[in-house]
Amino acid sequence: ALLVMLLPLAIGSDWPSLRGGIGTFRWKAAAAYLAVFAAAIVAFMARTKYFTGHWSLFYGTSLRHNDTGLRPWTMFDAEPWSKVAHSITGLVFMNEPPAADPRSLVLIIAIVVIGLVLLQLPIAQRVPAALVLATITGAAGALVAHSHAYPGRFTIHLIPLASALTAIAASALFSHAAGTAATSPRLNESGGRVA
Repeated sequence: ALLVMLLPLAIGSDWPSLRGGIGTFRWKAAAAYLAVFAAAIVAFMARTKYFTGHWSLFYGTSLRHNDTGLRPWTMFDAEPWSKVAHSITGLVFMNEPPAADPRSLVLIIAIVVIGLVLLQLPIAQRVPAALVLATITGAAGALVAHSHAYPGRFTIHLIPLASALTAIAASALFSHAAGTAATSPRLNESGGRVA
């Protein structure tokens, strides 16, 4: 998912900017990243084989306890989606069991910003596509696995991304408010417009 960060940050999340920016994607850097990542997976699996006798990426992990069960063939089953809803709620609120928490406000604002971007509202031009895509893909793990552990365990990587989205949204909001105030007509004491 981090490959999306190879898009230049100057590329906005609106469709025209994104289409134009795809040509600037650094394919050689992506290939190098994927090669190193693949080598790390093979090395991790070799380590598991050495210590357990099983050539596996997930053997001995807690995945079987935290698996939501969401698969292409279970997309229309209610049980996996119930687990996914619990997982996403825990991710957003940074609590287990999920419960509203003021510390999660930055993530909630980021979700709102992503929603505005997906609707292609004007803020989409100001928000870097790489940042939006990294946040979405960073949260995608909650669809397949959920941890019943300490608060924020699966959110820690999203906090910097959500903080950046929140700061960009605040900047856009204040810029818009300042621009509106500067262009709105002023009134004099008697209620008439000032030239």
